[in-house]
Amino acid sequence: MHDWNGFVDAASRPENGHIPPLRAPYNFVSLNRDVLPTPLGCTPDLSMPVPDAISGTLTVEWAAETPLLVGGQLEEAPGTEDDGRQSRGGPADPARGRKMSKPFTLGGSLDYAIPGASLRGMIRAVLEIAAYGRLNFFDDSLFGVRNFDDVTWQAKVAPKKDEFPSGGFLKRGKDRSGERAEFLTPCSAFKVDISHICSLLGVGYDEWHRMPLVKRRRELHRKTVRGPDGRPTPLTQPVDAGELLGAGFEGRPALLVVAGAAIRDDKQGTNKKYEMVFLLDTMGEPVRLLPATVQRFRDIQVADGNEHRGDPDASWSYWRPVLDQESGGGRDWLAFETHALEKGIPVFWRNERGQEQRVPTEQSFLSLTRFMRVPYEHSVRKVAKWTQSDLNKDEPLDLVEALFGWAPPEAEEPAEGRLARKRAWRSRVKFGIATLPDGVRAETLDPVTGVTMKPRASFFPFYLRPDPQGKGTKHPVDYDNRNAVLAGRKRYPARNGSAERLPQAVDATRQEQLSDLTFLKASRERPLTFRSTIKVHNVTPVELGALVWALTFGQHGGADRGRRHMLGRAKAYGYGQVRATIADHSLTAVLTPDRAVDPAACMAAFQTWVTDSLPAEKAAGSPYEALPEIRELCAMAHAPTGEQLRNHLKFTRHQSGRNAPEMTLKAYQRIKQLATQRHAKNGDRREDTVPGFGKESVADHGREDAFLRLPCYPFDE
Repeated sequence: MHDWNGFVDAASRPENGHIPPLRAPYNFVSLNRDVLPTPLGCTPDLSMPVPDAISGTLTVEWAAETPLLVGGQLEEAPGTEDDGRQSRGGPADPARGRKMSKPFTLGGSLDYAIPGASLRGMIRAVLEIAAYGRLNFFDDSLFGVRNFDDVTWQAKVAPKKDEFPSGGFLKRGKDRSGERAEFLTPCSAFKVDISHICSLLGVGYDEWHRMPLVKRRRELHRKTVRGPDGRPTPLTQPVDAGELLGAGFEGRPALLVVAGAAIRDDKQGTNKKYEMVFLLDTMGEPVRLLPATVQRFRDIQVADGNEHRGDPDASWSYWRPVLDQESGGGRDWLAFETHALEKGIPVFWRNERGQEQRVPTEQSFLSLTRFMRVPYEHSVRKVAKWTQSDLNKDEPLDLVEALFGWAPPEAEEPAEGRLARKRAWRSRVKFGIATLPDGVRAETLDPVTGVTMKPRASFFPFYLRPDPQGKGTKHPVDYDNRNAVLAGRKRYPARNGSAERLPQAVDATRQEQLSDLTFLKASRERPLTFRSTIKVHNVTPVELGALVWALTFGQHGGADRGRRHMLGRAKAYGYGQVRATIADHSLTAVLTPDRAVDPAACMAAFQTWVTDSLPAEKAAGSPYEALPEIRELCAMAHAPTGEQLRNHLKFTRHQSGRNAPEMTLKAYQRIKQLATQRHAKNGDRREDTVPGFGKESVADHGREDAFLRLPCYPFDE
């Protein structure tokens, strides 16, 4: 239900209220269940002219109406270089680790341009919606949960009172047949007081809690205590257990196992009091784990991003090279992790709740910390597969795949259905680089430092919806629920006006989350207009019309209705609003060169093709732009609507945070907490024990599933 008042009321909730504001700078176009195959047929022969074939060139003007940054150069900010060996335990260097992104140029420092690949990706995303195509590009993630109150966590690994996960060592090796395999060797684990570790190292309690794992391990390696043989031994190696656990453990070999940083700055607190000690004389027989068990463990680990440089911050980024026995790349810590390289990395394990916990099984849950992180049952791809039922079927190419090209993804494991096809289809559309006209010089704004975020597992109440065919399923649903479907294709609504200030850095902000961004100056009053060509070869009138519609949101040949694209960095804050217009064209009907080609007529033919191709109950005689998915797409592209909703197109926040980025994370955490509170199960759904849970309406518009759900974007065109 696309209710204007409901949308505004949900977004306007108080930031210190029981439920944070249900708002975001993005929204979702419903994912089409019906995928329309290419009008060329099941097996198009692109070596021959297609019916009514058209070839030629479109000349397109791209007018940036808000500041634009399509990144070309990614550099280390001046004076922020990191040799990978600096101490990471103390206060953050205010600049180290920050990246600087500048606009794309053609060689010269002022020859600003927009790469053709960026334009192609932007238009393809629109066209996949407009032509009822498949969901081809998304991050196939498996999320995990570590939350005492989460029903998934409770069901899978909740321990009994005073019960802890067991310890063990995860090692890659070979089985008896010589095939690669991973083995878990269990052992007993005991708690050691952190204050004792601090006294051994001569470091402060708070300092220890701030140290990432690599810093802790270096400090431990510098300190020697009595080893099992009585000799001085670094604390990264097996030592006499009595040195760590005291009387009664003398003479027994033990390994100190520590986690990563618990706090980021002095203003944070933690109730963590213990690290763990593994007794090596209790090691049992290795258990071969199923490949799926290990893959799930790998998939849910939190790792440093691709742009991270220097020492690892995330514990998985420290241990993964040890597990995989990689070398080089500045990983100096491998030199003192000799025990882990030989015996395996230290992990904690538990069998599923209700099973015997004395020995691991081939499906045991694994974790780098004793507070277990466990995977959800379903990955994003699985949810996508049943959201769009033919995602993996061996169906014909859709219009977008046949026009823009399609290549089978690379995969180690054999894929099913259409993903297993080996034949690739070449593109018949070529996007050129967009450049500024001769004599036009773009100005840049002063660089701004901002905090960037990426989607997290805790965002799921916004990214998922209950399946309308799910027999009464109510929101919130998570990745364990078979009746959960993807919320749709994510879009950033156009909103007109000046772009907003980016969330700013504070002392506690991790520097690798910061970016120095340089935008090209542009506004609605003084747009910055680039020009490029799009070459088409051997396309049908319907395919050409689809491209024209996607470029102009159906505005070609008519009045400007305010529909805009969003391109480049910081779209969540209004940057990168672009108007695309077809300034000229040179198109030829291949088999009948004397016939004029009218892009507007082709666009009309495309719209007719869509409505005629959809099932009768779906189209129901509606004009093309009245179809639900198209109406949603046009609404989010409609800048005047976004302008009216500008104050509500912001990340949700909760005032328990100390700064804007933290307020956003606190809000999502609060929403997730409300969505995962303990409650009894009722079939495949969860029946709450909290009054009003799952039953609150937004603005009384009669939708029970609106509780904790991002409201649908309103229509106002």
